Amino acid sequence: MPKGKRFKAKEVLADPGQFKRIVKRGQLGSLIAMLRSLSKTEPIVVNGSEQIDVLLEAVAKYHLDNPMFVDHREFWVMVDYAKEVGFEVAHLDTGSGDYKSKRVSFERKEDDLSPSVYDRRLSRQLTAMREEAEFSFLIVTKSWSDVKEDMAKRGLNEQVLIGIVASCCAAGYPPLFIDDAFNATQLMHKISNKIDDDKHRLYVPRPQSPDPDEYALALIEALPSVSKVRAKTLLKRFGSVQAVANASIDDLCEIEGIGLATATKIHAVFNIRTK
Repeated sequence: MPKGKRFKAKEVLADPGQFKRIVKRGQLGSLIAMLRSLSKTEPIVVNGSEQIDVLLEAVAKYHLDNPMFVDHREFWVMVDYAKEVGFEVAHLDTGSGDYKSKRVSFERKEDDLSPSVYDRRLSRQLTAMREEAEFSFLIVTKSWSDVKEDMAKRGLNEQVLIGIVASCCAAGYPPLFIDDAFNATQLMHKISNKIDDDKHRLYVPRPQSPDPDEYALALIEALPSVSKVRAKTLLKRFGSVQAVANASIDDLCEIEGIGLATATKIHAVFNIRTK
């Protein structure tokens, strides 16, 4: 598809060459859109197979390569929403949260937010998630006003809620308050996809002054999936840009927040052979 052009499933289905390119790209949204359009379109045979068979195989491959799970003990409505966007129902332990993908875990709270703080269950859950996953998030499927009203019924001042949220933020888990359960599920799905694809999405500014330390930090921050904080960690751990460049994949994986996929890409940047 040309850059900037809106994806049109019917047009892609009618063009065998374009159809093969989109299927090879393997983006789930495009695959699902084409499957939905097939009921209104005459399928075309591609390499001896009908389009629906090709698409179903591509969707199956996507889910095998990008597994996402929802805990079977979740509220049944949430499980249905999760299945609708591609989560597989499974038994997840405490360290996996309520939803998980290859690199991300989510803990969902609703009416149990405040009780889980007081019995320290939330703290244990988030700590276990931090040890198991590279990225962890706390999702609250109630609005701020509803949670505040719920706490008032329990005889608790709203400052208690502010303290809870502040504590979660200080621990690195700022709660996301989304009172629409379906939208919350879609957000978790989208966050998982964006983190799992390992693409660098932040603009890295050029240093304003000729300070070698700033240039070193900017160079490392320009690497795949490396934030400013992680760039500082890499430089502190290895001591110099040259040492980072000479680090092995295993060495890079020892840095908190850097998984195998990211480490492999960083290593490839410094070891690529130009033609």
